[in-house]
Amino acid sequence: MRIPRRFPETGWLALAGLAFVLLRLPSFVEPAWYSDEGIYASIGWALDHGARLYVDVWDNKPPGVYWVAALLLRVLPPTLIFPVAATALAAASTVLVGRIGGALGGRRVGLLAAGSFMLASALPNLQGNLFNAEVCGATLTAAAIALLVGGAGRTRAFLAGVLVGVGVLFKATVAVDVVVVAGVPVLLAWARQGDGHGRWSRPALAGSAAVLAGGAAALAGGAAILAIQGSLGGAISMLVTQDLAYVGVFDSQGVGGALGTIALALRVGAPIAIGGLVAVHFARRGRTGPMVAGWWLGWDAAAAMVSSRGFPHYAQQAEPALALTAALAVVGLWTCIPSGAVRRASRGRVLPGAARHAAAAAGTALLVVAATVGLAWLPGAERALLAGRPIPGVLVDGISAPQVPTYYVDGYAALFDSGARDRFADLFPVNLDVQAAAVAALEADSAPGDTVFVWGSIPWAYVLSGRMPAGRYVSLNTAYWVDPRAPSVLRAELTDHPPQAVVSVDPPPGWLLGELARSHYELLSGAADGENVWLLPGRAARRHAGIVPA
Repeated sequence: MRIPRRFPETGWLALAGLAFVLLRLPSFVEPAWYSDEGIYASIGWALDHGARLYVDVWDNKPPGVYWVAALLLRVLPPTLIFPVAATALAAASTVLVGRIGGALGGRRVGLLAAGSFMLASALPNLQGNLFNAEVCGATLTAAAIALLVGGAGRTRAFLAGVLVGVGVLFKATVAVDVVVVAGVPVLLAWARQGDGHGRWSRPALAGSAAVLAGGAAALAGGAAILAIQGSLGGAISMLVTQDLAYVGVFDSQGVGGALGTIALALRVGAPIAIGGLVAVHFARRGRTGPMVAGWWLGWDAAAAMVSSRGFPHYAQQAEPALALTAALAVVGLWTCIPSGAVRRASRGRVLPGAARHAAAAAGTALLVVAATVGLAWLPGAERALLAGRPIPGVLVDGISAPQVPTYYVDGYAALFDSGARDRFADLFPVNLDVQAAAVAALEADSAPGDTVFVWGSIPWAYVLSGRMPAGRYVSLNTAYWVDPRAPSVLRAELTDHPPQAVVSVDPPPGWLLGELARSHYELLSGAADGENVWLLPGRAARRHAGIVPA
């Protein structure tokens, strides 16, 4: 399978760049709808205005995504920070995956890996249109592996460790990639010996130690920043209680006790074991490409399946390894098929070169997309099977696969026609009218910087209105419901720091209604697109007098 060289290299790059832009352009006109992004943005905004992470504002992820949101909000409007961040990370990852493929399998592998990753990482049904912590971790891990396959040396290894260590600050499951990256120097040295005995050299072991040292340095730096901000204790509590509770709550639904533990161990342990055996097999034969791909994919597939909730973005951590593996498999298969067999299969006709290359590219992309869907679907299917329930379909958390053509048609139309934006916005599973009404109510009934609170889940409300959350939970999402202490903590915070306005999009509990009554809040029934708004007495009087907050 030869890559045609008649077409100038700059021409291929231009085509790849155009495809990348076309795949990602509609994300820039998406409305502010995705709850996770809203949480990142509202917490980032609060951090920029003096709040402390894991003390004044809270969510169940490591600090990286909130720090990035806070940084980007200083230079970009809230609705643009995540399309910009996701696009930049996808561009970097595409280049890195191509470089890794080229170093381990040659130019053909590099091109196929980069192209298939570019597609899979952009598809909206796989949540490629969104910014998630897994994307950050995947990019940093790919950068670390690209450093190691590009050359030896302890300095490179240390920098690779720093990169993957920073990745852990975005997503706890990236910790498996510390193992992946630390194992690469030893595996490369083993494979390059060529004797099949697997003697580990001291330089290789020193490289692995340097990776671990770099990872520890990055984590120590993150911990130091949290300690300076007074947030380290809260971060540790979040990691050892809420993160584990998050996995446990959903994995125990219908599958409890020893059976649930065995199921979790199986779906996590099996890919690690298979990947390790594949790595050893190819290391003994001196084949570095499939060795690194098997090692990397085994660990990242396990990380993607730790939780059985089945969100598509869980599998994004494994997409670079999937693209590399698929490209190596397609090129290997192509090489193994004799040309005579191809002629006989095609009745003596040989496909033109361009068609064969297109078929290889399509096959690689199809493998990556199917495997990404499978990684997200398998944990939920396993849990349903063990619980005796019907096996579920693929979870849709935004755009479904059948909606992808409509997403691009309406997304491109929305770029040039403001009237088409409403039609585009209707694709997303959020009541944007309620969100807009809640933001308008907060802006009308409080001043910039005032503390307000939304009972329910409209996490975008705080950053879009420029108001501070009165309680630590910017959304009553999983981070709130998995912690049995959360209601009492939130109640104390709202009592100690009464919000200027309260918007209720879910039925409020009795204790909240009692607190509102004791503080003499005035109810404006149906003020936010049918939702209720409560105002402090002073704010209510100003509203009735027609005074707009300063």
